[in-house]
Amino acid sequence: MPLLARLPRVERPILLLRWLALLLVLILHWFDRSAAGVLFAVPKMALVLVGYNGLLLVLMRYVVWLRRPLNFLALDTVVATLAVYLTGGYHSSFFVLYVFITIAAALQLELVPTVIVSLSIGLIYVGACYVNPAGLLSLYAQYILAAKLLLLLVVAVLCALLLEQLRREHAEMERSRALARRLGALNDLFQELSTSLDLDRTLKTVAEAPVAFLGAQAARISLLDDQSSRMYVAAETGADGQRFPLPGAEATAPGGPPSPEGAKPAPASAQDGWPEVGPMVAVTLSLADKPLGRLDVVCHDTQVLTEEDRMFLGALAQEAALAIRNARLYAREREQVARLRALDRLRDGFVSAVSHELRTPLTCVRTSADLLRATSSQLTEAQAEMVRTIGHHVERLEGLVADLLEMTK
Repeated sequence: MPLLARLPRVERPILLLRWLALLLVLILHWFDRSAAGVLFAVPKMALVLVGYNGLLLVLMRYVVWLRRPLNFLALDTVVATLAVYLTGGYHSSFFVLYVFITIAAALQLELVPTVIVSLSIGLIYVGACYVNPAGLLSLYAQYILAAKLLLLLVVAVLCALLLEQLRREHAEMERSRALARRLGALNDLFQELSTSLDLDRTLKTVAEAPVAFLGAQAARISLLDDQSSRMYVAAETGADGQRFPLPGAEATAPGGPPSPEGAKPAPASAQDGWPEVGPMVAVTLSLADKPLGRLDVVCHDTQVLTEEDRMFLGALAQEAALAIRNARLYAREREQVARLRALDRLRDGFVSAVSHELRTPLTCVRTSADLLRATSSQLTEAQAEMVRTIGHHVERLEGLVADLLEMTK
């Protein structure tokens, strides 16, 4: 059992079929009373095949060639042919081995190869029956032979069709699971893009998405400068960290088919020290028909983008454009707030400096006015009135300065 556990899952049912076939051979032997052409007793041959199965299980541990299902099925065909020849030919119950070999082949092959294998096994079976002493001269022998060949062909077709349907359903199920995982990851990606207001983080996330989700070789984001209207590289990433050139890309609108100018992606040639890369696909980043830049994706030489991959790139471009717009607006708002705060600090500093500069002369004027008021007995009525007026306006100016200082706190 430990040896059986080490085998691949596809090979385990094949080995189990071999033992089931031997059991069915012994059961059918009880109903076959004919001794024509029997050169070796069926129970003894069954024991020989039990030893053969056990030996094969041991050898599969050391011989790599025997671990391949089609290889040991070919060896089984040789052993089954020898067993049929020795145990009666057309009426041998070891014909069951051919049926199980056909079923095992259907587990590995598609419909047409399985039918070809069953026809080949049928020809081998006819040859074994022909050289057996029982022969094929009697009408009964020919009838039995034709029925068994038809059974072998029907089993091959039915098993191949059934297993092909199971393979398709399994592939569709795996595709659905992969799509569900991909949609979940895309939802997390788009949610991160919609909530992130950091432009550098947004650009890095968008550049890494084609490599992570499509298995692309590399990706680059180029943005359009609002002032100079020129493209500049904003972020780039790759599977091996290498840089790559931009020429030779396939232009693609967001969510749409390639444009006529670049319908056939071509490898970009190396220039300016850039290494050679595979086919490139360019996706426009735009919002409300206003271009923001483009996303260049470098595919591997053998990689073919499906319609789902192109739809993903289109959706990624739309979400990226929205996220970049929001990040830019947020950055501009932060800059505006920073400028306003700088202006506030400049205003506060100016008001504080002016207030302190005004207090010094006002203090001198107030002191002089107080001294004059102390000698008011020596002043005329007009001079005393002027001193009171000076004191009153000095108090007003001091109040204004105090208000200015209060505003800067």
